[in-house]
Amino acid sequence: MTQDLGRRLPLLPVGDIVILQSGAHYTQVHRDTDELDVEAVSNHHLPAHQQLSAAQQEQLAAAGWTRPAPPATYNWWIRQPAPFSTRDGLRLAERMVAALRDVYGIVSPDTLVEQTDNILD
Repeated sequence: MTQDLGRRLPLLPVGDIVILQSGAHYTQVHRDTDELDVEAVSNHHLPAHQQLSAAQQEQLAAAGWTRPAPPATYNWWIRQPAPFSTRDGLRLAERMVAALRDVYGIVSPDTLVEQTDNILD
């Protein structure tokens, strides 16, 4: 999944969103005109019983995710400016999957649902 997603990310059309989700936990990437905007769900969007601990939040920060800064952004985020290489795509896909596996505790890729949409349609 990671390799396939990583190869696809640099080729996403403007407006496309790809979401990897298991229950309330998700990571997503949005292709804007001049950047890839990657997000990982924060406590703002999680139910009380699934809130991230301080240690989990530190894991995200240590992995290079930028902390939420409401009202500008409510999720953890990474921005990759254009132009995008396959290497950039693979690195971002690895971070998305690692957050789901290592921070949110998704143990099997079989539980992940991938959704793709275009917000410009």
